Amino acid sequence: MTGAPPEREPAPDLLALAQELRAVGEMGVVLTAGAEDRERYRRVLGIAEILATTEGRGPVRPPADVAEQWFHVSPLMSADCAAFDASDRVLLVRREDNGLWALPGGVVEVGERPADAAVREAFEEVGLRAEAVALIGQYDSRSTGTDTPFHVVHLVYACRVTDASALRVSAETDDFGWFSRDRVPRLSPGHEVRVRDAFDRHEGKLTRQSFC
Repeated sequence: MTGAPPEREPAPDLLALAQELRAVGEMGVVLTAGAEDRERYRRVLGIAEILATTEGRGPVRPPADVAEQWFHVSPLMSADCAAFDASDRVLLVRREDNGLWALPGGVVEVGERPADAAVREAFEEVGLRAEAVALIGQYDSRSTGTDTPFHVVHLVYACRVTDASALRVSAETDDFGWFSRDRVPRLSPGHEVRVRDAFDRHEGKLTRQSFC
């Protein structure tokens, strides 16, 4: 008697892959200075359209230049990780670009859940391994003083530390540390309210999500 056939791996979602490739290609076309490299990113855009067509759901972008492609322009989305140690201190990183302190975080990538982005950014910026457990709040860059020319929606997640044994700096950070509420250093603009709410949530003072 033969055993049951092995289960097949689920087929990849080609449209999701195409959307990720589209985002990579567009960012490359916009940000890359060299003509040859821009052409390579345009080839990535072409591959993304082929993948989407193979999936049978049409192209992932209109056949136009990158600057004309968007159906609707939306704010950027970023995700921050608010992680505390056993002494109730929050983890902050010092940004390499302005020398000020902030929660680890960054822009959410296409195809990525915001909570996963917060965890990924914490690992990339400072080597922290963590798990997002709750949304602390949503913060509009225009009303919270973020120093950016763009309209950004910041999502802050309470994260449980799973491994903090290999913390280190990165290309985006030049220092890090655990800080109690009364020892928080000078924060990057926009992080004051986010760090305050992170402490309030950790201490049980903030029982519902914050919207600013």
